[in-house]
Amino acid sequence: MKEPRILIIEDYKDFQKALEIQLKNDGFDVITADDGYQGYEIAKQQRPDLIILDVVIPAVNGFHVCRLLKSDMYLKNIPIIMMSGLKKDKVDKDRGLDTCAADEYLFKPFKHEDLLKSIKRLLAKK
Repeated sequence: MKEPRILIIEDYKDFQKALEIQLKNDGFDVITADDGYQGYEIAKQQRPDLIILDVVIPAVNGFHVCRLLKSDMYLKNIPIIMMSGLKKDKVDKDRGLDTCAADEYLFKPFKHEDLLKSIKRLLAKK
């Protein structure tokens, strides 16, 4: 059985790499992108099983990327976990979940166990 593929769209390299290593150790196939445009293009090409998307990223912000993904007929069913260390207000979370249709919104820093629980729950729904 193939490992679920997760796309991480995150510009902070240290955090991106740490998350990539942890998720690979958890048994996932992980691909990464450094900005919004690159993330959207990789999602179109690779069709990951789940996307972890930072809100504050170069090129286009995560809210815009999320709306692009959710409006694409081929990508709209991919679960998206949005995350942010800067956008930590209830209004930001509501924007991510309601306006952008993300499936989960986590505030950085978060516990890896919480992320893993969200990933498993969302992949089980697919």
